[in-house]
Amino acid sequence: VHYISDQDRGVVWEEVLIMLPEHVSVILLSATVNNVEDFAEWVGNTKQKNVYVIKTLRRPVPLEHYLYTGISDKTSDELFKVIQANSKTFDSLEYDKARDALNKRKKKKVPTATLR
Repeated sequence: VHYISDQDRGVVWEEVLIMLPEHVSVILLSATVNNVEDFAEWVGNTKQKNVYVIKTLRRPVPLEHYLYTGISDKTSDELFKVIQANSKTFDSLEYDKARDALNKRKKKKVPTATLR
């Protein structure tokens, strides 16, 4: 459902839902659909089926963001958590460590991704 509001791909997903055979049931999961009640009503009206919305503020899988500055799975020490799941704040110290690791790599002239 994540792409339903995407300008380029949303229409394709709408068509998929519209064209599904009547015997197909759908379970849609998303943490990004803002107007979930409107969307559920549209699906229900389109498919002539009851739609049930179940919502929670609890996130069963913590959202964490990492920067990886290595080039292979052998460089796991170059993985830096820049957003902690519990605080949801940007960790500038971890970002600085990632930038330093990237700069160290550049000095060795090893190819890698770019951090700005």
